[in-house]
Amino acid sequence: MKKKFLILIIFVTFSFSQSLLGFRYPTGISYPLSTASARIAGAGAAIKEPYFVGSLNPGNLGAINQSVYSLAVNGNYTRVYEYDDYADFSSFSPTFIGFAFPMRKAGTIGVSFKQNGSNKYSYSENSLLINSTKDTVPIMQTITFENYTTFSAWEFGWGIELFKKISIGATYQIGQYKNRFCRSNVFRDANVFSDVDSIYYDQLNSTIRGGVLGQFGKLGLGLSVTCPVAADLNFHRTIKRLQYVSGDYNETSAHDKAVFDTTYQTHFPASGIFGVSWIFSEKLKLAADASMTFWNTYKTDAWQLSDETNLLSNAFAICAGTEFIPQPNLLSPRYFQKVRYSGGLAFRQLPIKGDMESSVSLGMGLPLGSKGILDFSVETGIRRSDIEKNIRENFVRINFGMSGGQQWKKTNNNVY
Repeated sequence: MKKKFLILIIFVTFSFSQSLLGFRYPTGISYPLSTASARIAGAGAAIKEPYFVGSLNPGNLGAINQSVYSLAVNGNYTRVYEYDDYADFSSFSPTFIGFAFPMRKAGTIGVSFKQNGSNKYSYSENSLLINSTKDTVPIMQTITFENYTTFSAWEFGWGIELFKKISIGATYQIGQYKNRFCRSNVFRDANVFSDVDSIYYDQLNSTIRGGVLGQFGKLGLGLSVTCPVAADLNFHRTIKRLQYVSGDYNETSAHDKAVFDTTYQTHFPASGIFGVSWIFSEKLKLAADASMTFWNTYKTDAWQLSDETNLLSNAFAICAGTEFIPQPNLLSPRYFQKVRYSGGLAFRQLPIKGDMESSVSLGMGLPLGSKGILDFSVETGIRRSDIEKNIRENFVRINFGMSGGQQWKKTNNNVY
């Protein structure tokens, strides 16, 4: 019965869900922000790349000497298994849009909007209630549940280059966290009370990020640290009673305390990224990042969001990738000799103990003349859980976006 019930849940959530396992994570599933980084499995904290803007490492802002724009969208297809049965669902969402503007000796400023995490999950169960009285009409009962989580932010940053080898940067995020739970219990074709219970969480939060990026010959090193600030989390709950009368539902408050508002405190986890890169030549570069999200610093007294079962654990991730350009210096190369061919591998521990994700990525950066690039990458992988051993998720993530800009040049005061 449990097996059939899960498959029913997944089919009902075809157009809503992103990850069944992600429902248990406070901020849902995270995605690569930069499509240029997604081509190399999400690495790049140690690469000087103007199209990264400040997505991975705020220190990259200091290395940008041109006006830049970058935007990214993400399509996700997931197949969820329970034992040998499976169901498919998909999602599509924008993940990042960013701009950077150089200010000569005053450094570079950047602004971006990013989706740090999200998840949608819902299910529905129908059952037939039959009273022991012979002349009683059977009643159809429908129980539904929906959860919707978003974690996004506007980010404003500044960076500057020091000694032509090291660049530093810092950013300030104004973030918004939303989490909605809605449960309904509806009895059809009967003069019986039904109910709808809705819970809304909403928070405006602040986050400070800092980073440093250095290029020492062929070796690149990068470090980025993210520090969220504790903030109030608003809680709103409503409980409605539905009565089925004459083919329609009348909605009333269930009781005097059916509407409830309060405020909790929530502190989202700090995180850090360390990256290394090696430039073999203008044709070939390698990059690898190691990151940690410190879920032991996550604190909240909010109902349903607190870690009462002590399942949350620090999430470690490592990713590595390469980029190859066949002929970057030819005066008249063929188009595909200028394409950036990329690939990489990634392994991620997820926020719940025993949950993990591994993937492989392949991508291309297609030149748009001399002032831009169109990025496309495909990442395929698997999610597993040591707790929910009967569940696994195979996913294909398609990242695509466009970046470009205008090279900044100093004014030439020479007169000929």
